[in-house]
Amino acid sequence: MKKTVLLTGSSSGIGKAICDLLLQNNFHVIGVCRHPDCFDHKHYTPIVCDLSKVAQIEQIFKPLLKNHLMIDVAILNAGVPIFGFIEQQSVKTIVNAIEMNLTSHLILSRLLLPILKRQQRSHLIFMGSESALQGGQQGSLYCAAKFGLRGFAQSLRQECAHSNVYISPIHPGMVKTSFFDN
Repeated sequence: MKKTVLLTGSSSGIGKAICDLLLQNNFHVIGVCRHPDCFDHKHYTPIVCDLSKVAQIEQIFKPLLKNHLMIDVAILNAGVPIFGFIEQQSVKTIVNAIEMNLTSHLILSRLLLPILKRQQRSHLIFMGSESALQGGQQGSLYCAAKFGLRGFAQSLRQECAHSNVYISPIHPGMVKTSFFDN
């Protein structure tokens, strides 16, 4: 039976590369993205959602998750780069960065865990960053979100220790993608 993977940020960068690999290996991918036309594949189901608008997440995902009760793996990968000195960031930029890079992952985890716990074995993977391991100059806002995501994943791993859900944070270093273009 074909395994189903829900992947956020599937239209660019690391997410697009993961999606390509999953599709090549006969997985069904529910790709959450802002640009759904990036894949034309019979095993790719695009879900258009801007995860930085956290107020919409529950209303978009609740009906979707009722139709896809067999998600085997969720890879929460979506994120935006925000770099610069904190005093140069507007309040709106700070809130948007935290909502996109941290809060959206928390909300999606809350929605996905009941489905994942019903599977015989499932996996929830958080795409973090080496910025979750050590702070860096002009990276305070991005690091804050990624440190928070790392702590959340560690706590969730303990909360799910007696279930069939495996929790894995991944912390890649710099990868040559369009992530740093702006």
